[in-house]
Amino acid sequence: MLFVRVGSRVRSVRSGAKLEELFLKPLMLSRGDCWITDLVKVFLFKDGHIERYKALGYNHIKANRDMFMDYAKKSLSYIYKEIELANPKVILTLGEEVTSVILGIPKSKAQDYMKSKANDLIINGKKYTVLGAPHPGILMRNSERSAYWGEVLKEDVLPMVKKKLN
Repeated sequence: MLFVRVGSRVRSVRSGAKLEELFLKPLMLSRGDCWITDLVKVFLFKDGHIERYKALGYNHIKANRDMFMDYAKKSLSYIYKEIELANPKVILTLGEEVTSVILGIPKSKAQDYMKSKANDLIINGKKYTVLGAPHPGILMRNSERSAYWGEVLKEDVLPMVKKKLN
């Protein structure tokens, strides 16, 4: 389980547990086998976070979650350096937003790139394989959409990752 310190408490992140359950275990990988990182290197505050900080007497934070795409595009040089350091066999992007930024495609097309499609990312002349995948957060919901993306993950994405790892 992934633990994150937020405000006055430490909380476990359910999507971190889902990452292990739905991605790593089926691929027979441990967290130590992977380079797990965030595209955006700053914490993105939602309104609920702001309210918790206000309750602690700290009133100088603004919600910034809606600026994800701006921060993500500005973070590309950092993520490219991480990719070069990690030298991965495969890069798995989690969610439409990250997939669109990493591959340089409109967010409206990202879902198409998350279904049975391996993509090339070239950094300083070296080619890396990128596979788009649903974010664990969407898979945790009990909806038709989460069921659909769960099937895409099991039937399309994970088999492609296994093939790239072997």
